[in-house]
Amino acid sequence: MKISGISQNSIEKISSCQSEPNWMLEARRHAYQIYLTNTHQLHTLGVDRKHLESMVVYDDQPYAKVTEPEFINQNSYSAKAAQHQSKIVYVVTMDQLKDKGVTYSSLSDAIKNYPDVVKSNFGLAVKPENNIFAALNTAIWSGGVFLYVPKNCKAELPVQALYYLQSHNFGQFERSLIVIDERAEVSFYEGCVAQKSARDLIHAGVVEIILKKNAKLSYTTIQNWSLDVENFVTKCAVLAEGASLDWIDGNIGSSRTFKYPSAVLMGDKSNANFHTFSFARGSQIQDAGAKVIISGSDCSSQIISKSVSTSGGANTFRGLVEVRRDAKRAKSFMSCDSIVVDDQSKANSIPKLICDEPTANIEHEAKISSIDTAQLLYLQSRGFDEASARRIIISGFIGDFSKKLNPTYVVELNKMLESYLN
Repeated sequence: MKISGISQNSIEKISSCQSEPNWMLEARRHAYQIYLTNTHQLHTLGVDRKHLESMVVYDDQPYAKVTEPEFINQNSYSAKAAQHQSKIVYVVTMDQLKDKGVTYSSLSDAIKNYPDVVKSNFGLAVKPENNIFAALNTAIWSGGVFLYVPKNCKAELPVQALYYLQSHNFGQFERSLIVIDERAEVSFYEGCVAQKSARDLIHAGVVEIILKKNAKLSYTTIQNWSLDVENFVTKCAVLAEGASLDWIDGNIGSSRTFKYPSAVLMGDKSNANFHTFSFARGSQIQDAGAKVIISGSDCSSQIISKSVSTSGGANTFRGLVEVRRDAKRAKSFMSCDSIVVDDQSKANSIPKLICDEPTANIEHEAKISSIDTAQLLYLQSRGFDEASARRIIISGFIGDFSKKLNPTYVVELNKMLESYLN
């Protein structure tokens, strides 16, 4: 079935297609009212409301078999899922993960099979009031995954989710919920791909992460949408006492990206580290960064961002650190480092620091520079042409980010950068 338009009728059709309980339908209706009262935000973001509300927002029709990109088609994951358009088309979980009690499925299936867990955690990290696209996603979401890791469970191999876009004039609004119980550990990889022939696409996904006491999660996402995709994403994690989050976030594709993964450190001694990279070329706009809100005592956070702008591309880093009252001895460090390759490109750094706790320690630094001429000349003197020399310098610049990635992702990232820089 295909459903077009954003309306009360569309919402009820989507809910019916997914056989949802009444509480979810009511959540959708509530979010839709919030969307209607905040449509002015669309103009601020440069989104045409009339066009947005005419797009196909749900499409579960079968397509040709989804083929995984070569660089991830290998047995290095304990579970895999893939979404095509609006529907999760397959989920595969290794027996050794099932035997540990780990649950991995589509979110729509989880609502039916694990209603108590989903209902008690849905909307805890991302509320429809957060922003216009969080409200829209809550109203018309479809697809997305559900991951639950039980207490004391450690997943040896990572879990993966892939998202594909293929048609025209379409919006993908998947929603994922990840719940890591006490003292459990897991790594999660997310990838995004759109066919270059697809046109006029919007991606507005939501990811909610709930980390219980002393839980650990490493979350990696590489976004490589085609340049016909506009990307408006809301992702947030809530951390209990002693929980730990490492978030690696790469933005390579899409025509425009607005993406600020967030963490709320509710519990004492919790910590969150963000390592982000954005690449903008031509008419691309990458408006990205990270946000951390600290409420617990003895918490720590780190936001390390790097960006490259070339051939007229524009990068804007937006970082927020907010330390609330009584978040005793909180520590946070924020860094933004940008390279602007040519005179046509742009980079901006817009940090925001809010501290209501006198015992907290917050640091920030930012640097925007061009490619070092001395380095360029040195490499050329060693036999490299100018284009190769630039690629080497940029690869070195993002080296700290690359080290955080799975080796297969590093190879693919280098291939993408080489292609785009040429």
